[in-house]
Amino acid sequence: MRLDVLSLPKLAKDASLQSRHYLVFHENELVELVAAEIFVLKFLLAFDLFTYASAVRLDVSRNGRENLRLDTSPVLDSHDTHNNDEWSEGGVGKVDSSAGDEYIVDIWPGKHKGFLIDDNEPSYIRWSNIQYGEAPVGELRFSLPVKPWELNENVNEGKDYKICPQHKIGWLEFAQEFGQTYALSTGSIPPKWNYPISPANNYTYPIPPERSSTLNVTEDCLYLDVMVPKKVWDERDQRSFLRPAVIVWIHGGGFVFGHKNQHGSPIGLFQAAESKEEQNVIYVTLNYRLGAFGFLGGDKYLDDGGYANLGLQDQLLALRWVQENIGVFGGDPGRVTVMGQSAGASSILHHITSPSFFRSSRSYFQKAILLSPGFYPQPNLTLEDIKYTKFLEASGKKSMDELIAEPADSPALLNANAELTYNSSYGLFYFGPNIDGLYVTDLPGKLLAKGNFQNGISLLLGYTRNDGVAFTPPWLRSSSDLRGYVKTLFPGTPEETMKFVDDNYPFLSGESEKDKIRHVADFLDDLAIQCNTHYLTNATVKYSRNKFVRVYRYVFNAFPAFHGTDADYIYYPEKPLLGAFPWRPLAQFMQRAIVDFVRYIDPNPEGVKTWEAYTDSVKKVMNFGSPHNPFNFSTAIGPDLLDAAKCEYWQNAPFYPQAQRVDNDIRRGEELVIQTDL
Repeated sequence: MRLDVLSLPKLAKDASLQSRHYLVFHENELVELVAAEIFVLKFLLAFDLFTYASAVRLDVSRNGRENLRLDTSPVLDSHDTHNNDEWSEGGVGKVDSSAGDEYIVDIWPGKHKGFLIDDNEPSYIRWSNIQYGEAPVGELRFSLPVKPWELNENVNEGKDYKICPQHKIGWLEFAQEFGQTYALSTGSIPPKWNYPISPANNYTYPIPPERSSTLNVTEDCLYLDVMVPKKVWDERDQRSFLRPAVIVWIHGGGFVFGHKNQHGSPIGLFQAAESKEEQNVIYVTLNYRLGAFGFLGGDKYLDDGGYANLGLQDQLLALRWVQENIGVFGGDPGRVTVMGQSAGASSILHHITSPSFFRSSRSYFQKAILLSPGFYPQPNLTLEDIKYTKFLEASGKKSMDELIAEPADSPALLNANAELTYNSSYGLFYFGPNIDGLYVTDLPGKLLAKGNFQNGISLLLGYTRNDGVAFTPPWLRSSSDLRGYVKTLFPGTPEETMKFVDDNYPFLSGESEKDKIRHVADFLDDLAIQCNTHYLTNATVKYSRNKFVRVYRYVFNAFPAFHGTDADYIYYPEKPLLGAFPWRPLAQFMQRAIVDFVRYIDPNPEGVKTWEAYTDSVKKVMNFGSPHNPFNFSTAIGPDLLDAAKCEYWQNAPFYPQAQRVDNDIRRGEELVIQTDL
C-alpha cells in the first residue's frame, strides 16, 4: 500500500519545525527526530502504512529561504533489499578501512580501488569496471543475468576496458554526412542524395579492421562505474539518513552499440551541483548486452530456451546493485534518478511500463530523465523469428544448443552479430526491445494509454527539434515514397492508416527538397520518438495517485538540434559526440536544471520559478533555444506544440488490421526492413 502523504505538510507545520528536518523511515531507524516527527512515524507504523518512505523537509539551504519541500520518492522499505538474503548474497559492501588513504571498497565479488580525478573542480573519485553480473557465456548466454559467482581475490583497479559485443552500422557515416548537408541547406539538396542507399550497393560487411569499432569487445561486459565527488566521499559517514542523490546513466546507441563511457565524465554535472550549502550528486554508468546478445526475441527463440530483452534485464540487475551498494559510496538508494538518451531513454520507458517492474514491491528509481526516447513500435513477432533465424544462419549454427556451446567471445557469434548490425537498412537498427509476454507485454504507448505503468515516478523528459532527420532516408520525397516506406516498416498496414499518413504528412507542390525531406522526418519523429514523450507525460498526469509527482517537459531547438545534441550539452565540457560544441551558458543552465531535478524534483534555479510543471491545465514546455530561430540560444517557456491528435492516433498502433503477425510470405530480402529501435 502506498502512503498518502497529503497530511504530512500540515503535521510538519503544526509542529512548528523551525529548521531543516527530514521525516524518514528507512530500515526501522529513527535518527535524531523531534517529538512531532516521532509521533507521525509511530502513527504510521501503528497502521502499517509504510511500503515507501516519505520525507518532509523545511529547506533553508538556499540562502536561508524557508521553503517546505515534500519528497515522496519511493524507497525500499525494511522488508526489502537490506534484509533479503537473496539480494545480499556475498555480503553487503563496505569501505576497506585497512586500506589507509586509498579509495578501496569491498563489494562482492571483491575489492575495488578508486582513483582521484583532480584535473577539474570539483575533484572526484572514480571506481571503474565493478562487476555487477556474471559473464553471460555458456549456459548464461541468452539467459537472464545473475550476480557474479566467484570471489575475485585481486583488487580491481578498473584498468581493463570493457565493451559489450557490438559493431558500427553501415549507414551511419552516410547519415552523419547528410545531416551536415541538411543543416546547412537553404532548400536544395545535392543530387548525390537522390538515390537509395543500401547494404547491397553502398556498404557491405565485413569492413577493414581499422574502420571497425570492436576493440575491447567481450561478452564478459556486465560492469559499471561509480563516480563520487571527493567532498561527498569524505562526508559519507557524517550523515545518518539524508544522503546525496544518485544519477544512473543508461547509454544510447540503438540497442546495438555504445558503452558506459561514451560520453566521458560527468564533471559538468558535478560542477553544476557543487555548492557550500547543497549536496553534490553521485553518478553511476553501466554496460548492458546489445544486439543479438541482448535483444533477440520471437516465439521460436523463446521456445528454444532463450530469454528476450536481456539488455533490459541487465539494466535491472545493475539498478538492483545500486540499491544494494550505493550506500557504501555515501549515496541514498531512496533518491535514485535514472537518466538515458535515445535507446537509454527508451529502455527507461520499457521499465516504467513493464508489469514486472511496476507491480514489484521493490523500487529501483524514484525519478527519471528521458532524452528523446526512440523506439519504433513494432508488434510483429514473425519478424523477430526471422531475425533469430538469420542470426543462426550467419553464425553457422542450427540450434540454441549450438549457440550456447560456443566458447566465450566466439568469432562465429561476434561476426554474426556484427554482420547483421552493420547491414541494417538505412536509418534503422536490426535489434531492439520486443514483446515477450513477460517483461515487455505490449507496446509502451498502448500500456500507458491503459494506465498500466509505474505512475509514481517524477519525470523530466523531452526531445530535439530535428530528432528524425538522422534516421530519414534522404531520397524519400513524395507521398508515394512515404507510403512505400510505411509499408516496408510495417507490412500489412491497412489502407485507413495509409490515408492518415497522406492527410497528415502532405507534400505540397513547389516545396524545396529540404521541405520534402522534412515531412518524412516529421513522420518518424511522431512515430518513433517525440510522441513517446507525449504518451508518458499524459499518462503520468492522468493516472498518478501521488499528487507530489512532477512532470517537466522540454524541447531542444538550438542549432543543429539533431538527435543526441541535448546529451552533448548535458555532458559539457566533454567532447561532443556529434561534433558541434555546445554553447556554454545554455549547457550550464541545462546541467543545473538536471541536478536540481535530481535533488529536489524541481529543475528551476534558485529564486526563479520559470519552468512550470506540466499539468492537464498548464501544458507548457521549456524551450532550450528558440523554436523560431535555431541560432537563438536563449531559454523560454512556451506552449506544447506537439500535435496531440497525431500522437494519439499512433498510440493505438494502427499498423495491422487484426493480429500481431504477418503472413509467412512476406518479403525476406533487403527490401524488408525489420523492426528496429533508435
